[in-house]
Amino acid sequence: MSDNFCDFFSSAFTQKGPKILLNNYNENLLKSTRSLLNSVEKTLHIGFCELKDMLSKIETGKKINQKLYAIHASFQDAVRQGSTKSVLQLIKDLEHLLSKEEIYATPFSIQTISCEDWEQQLLKDLQAQNCYSNGKLPSLVFVEKCEVEEIAKTILESLELLRQVSPLFYNEFETYTANLKLFQSDRLVGMTDVRAFGTVYLCIPKGDIPESVYFCEHIIHEVSHLHLHTLFAIDKLVLNAPSERYTAPIRPDPRPMYGIFHATFVLSRMVRIFMLLTEKNASIFEEYFELFLKRFLNGVNTIKQFGKLTPLGEKIMESYSDITALRVPACV
Repeated sequence: MSDNFCDFFSSAFTQKGPKILLNNYNENLLKSTRSLLNSVEKTLHIGFCELKDMLSKIETGKKINQKLYAIHASFQDAVRQGSTKSVLQLIKDLEHLLSKEEIYATPFSIQTISCEDWEQQLLKDLQAQNCYSNGKLPSLVFVEKCEVEEIAKTILESLELLRQVSPLFYNEFETYTANLKLFQSDRLVGMTDVRAFGTVYLCIPKGDIPESVYFCEHIIHEVSHLHLHTLFAIDKLVLNAPSERYTAPIRPDPRPMYGIFHATFVLSRMVRIFMLLTEKNASIFEEYFELFLKRFLNGVNTIKQFGKLTPLGEKIMESYSDITALRVPACV
């Protein structure tokens, strides 16, 4: 199957890639959900013909409601754990979602994190994954509506700037991103998760970084994670054991090669677009372009030295050739 998608295993932006990759990603989601229902049918001797029929009518080329991704992930866990009570509740949740015709994501919006149960569990897991070295959880607080509305103006201006310098990236953003959810935190900055595919979680800016730079950086960063999730759904890319740890290009703590591959891919996109932004407004973006380039080159060196990649993983590495030729100023 991966041969059909081979041309999309690149750090370069493409016009057709996002739509095709999203369609495949959603097809896999529905195929897996039907398989889980088939398994429950055999185990509990209950029929789900109507529910499977509703699933078959979903248009996989569209952005799907994040709740469906979350239900699917919890459904997988419940079946794996053999929890009949959880399985039946999740099937009810799925029926409720589909019967209310809330299958597709609403038009793009900028909001704050919600209090819905499915999202709260996801956010708790993200906190746990990013805890301090002493085990303390980072804070994660919602943003008041009036502040969201004010920040949204700068976000939309940043998106317009990104559209101007890279229409292909903007096409990727529009294809994958259903909403952007703001929060406040003492540690977390930006996050995506396959259980809420299409949502970009982003901390409100703090510190001295210009807001336009901040939002351009993190929108590119998180959308590139979404894009890479669609590629990992096709191929493993990285074969290193999860227990292996190496120096990371962004985070201070050693990371698995999977994480380093993700970070390096994301940085390659930030380098590509910040190079264009620098040409448009060097005084604001140039120092950040140089910083991202330095981190990107560090990531590439780590992967070359220790990475065990599939042929398609190597293909992505080969696509970096034009930007690995760039040089970081000695003062950076």
